[in-house]
Amino acid sequence: MKCTNCKREILDNCIYCTYCGEQLLNETLENTEVNHTVNNEKVYEDINNKIGECSTSLKENLPVYLGKFKNFIINNKLTVMISSIILVLLLGGLGIFSYMQGKPVNDNDLKQFVVGQSFYFEDCNIEITDSNLENLEVISRKSVKKQSDSITGEITINLDNAKVVSNFELQLFYNRNTKNWEESSIYSQGIKSIEPTVDLEKAVPDLLKDTSISYKNRSLNLSSGILKEISDIKIEENDNASSKNASAILSLSNGVINSKVSIKFPIYYNFNENKWSLNTSYIPSEVVENESISSTLSDEDKKKFILEQLDISSSYPYKYTFNNHDYSTYLTFTKENITNLTINNFMEYEKNTIRAEIQGEASSGAINKINFSGVVYAELSLVNNSRNKNDIVIDSVEVTSLNIEDIKTKLLKEKIDNTPITVAMADTLTLGEETEYSKIFDKQYEATITVNGESIPVKLYASLNLNNIDKKYEWTLSNFYKKR
Repeated sequence: MKCTNCKREILDNCIYCTYCGEQLLNETLENTEVNHTVNNEKVYEDINNKIGECSTSLKENLPVYLGKFKNFIINNKLTVMISSIILVLLLGGLGIFSYMQGKPVNDNDLKQFVVGQSFYFEDCNIEITDSNLENLEVISRKSVKKQSDSITGEITINLDNAKVVSNFELQLFYNRNTKNWEESSIYSQGIKSIEPTVDLEKAVPDLLKDTSISYKNRSLNLSSGILKEISDIKIEENDNASSKNASAILSLSNGVINSKVSIKFPIYYNFNENKWSLNTSYIPSEVVENESISSTLSDEDKKKFILEQLDISSSYPYKYTFNNHDYSTYLTFTKENITNLTINNFMEYEKNTIRAEIQGEASSGAINKINFSGVVYAELSLVNNSRNKNDIVIDSVEVTSLNIEDIKTKLLKEKIDNTPITVAMADTLTLGEETEYSKIFDKQYEATITVNGESIPVKLYASLNLNNIDKKYEWTLSNFYKKR
């Protein structure tokens, strides 16, 4: 018979080829199983005999087989070497694949689970992106292969005007269906630090421009123009990771008086607006340089300061003589009424006091000229207060003549003999001479008015009074009656 593998002649009924070792038992058994009535013991005996014969043949030819195998190895060293390398690589690759499957994610690859997630900082949702994620550092990690991975670490995020470092916790689980690690949860454990990426010292003036500060139990709004310079700006750390402590020296001036105060205030990062901000609109201050008169004071600055003081007390005495009689009254005017002002001897008079000698001219409605003079005392302070004192008197006045047209309109409220005065009647009013009882601010006239075709003699009294609406003086009708 021939071997089905190497095609060489071998002994009949051999179970194995004596040349190549090919198993021939199945074919032999198939041939023997055709006869279903064969005695089992006889079959076993025949098989044992055949095995013995084949074994004897194999033993006799073994040196031949070994020699051929040796020659094959010698003649095919390169083939054997390549085959061995391939076998080793296959076995190694299989081992590496088995080892790597389900192995925890490398630290450097954890960013893929963080990008696209959101952290809540100061009640503001901040999304982590490839562009703003600067660094991710693992601090501790507890991993179970093909099960779970618990990571804590620090994450650095670049935002507008600030770099935020936050502690975080990331939970991963192994999906056995997809054979991949997936994110279970991630959240911030709190802000560790916020560092500005802008110069906060340069930002301080803009932050302070709309705030108010305390100043000697008063409030000063820095937007009023009183802030002249900011110096000695310092930014320091504090216990709150989200803010910084700032301090500065403010040079203040109202144009006449200078002072310096120190302030301390927190600056915090506003996540909603992505900028550094103040968390207060009112800052306490401490005076570090008391008020003093400016060394560069101009005449215009002095005038502005004195006008502010005159606006505090606006009624001034006026004593005059008219027709050999002495009279006194008070006239009112404000800084808006002053048309001319001269200031002499503007000085620091006593402790915390400014003294100035003044002369000026004002006008108010029907009083077309008010000449005044005196001394102004003002507290040496950046703000006006009730401690100011104005020792000012009115020297002389010029009053305009009574305007009859103004009086005619006021007659429309009057009656003669129980007859209301009409516009036509008022137009017939004729003023005579002033009586001897007239004064500067009070006039008395003999007059006539025509009522129902009859000319009636009347007496008319007019007074110069302050209009409380526009704060100007005007002639008013104080009395009007039919002459007896």
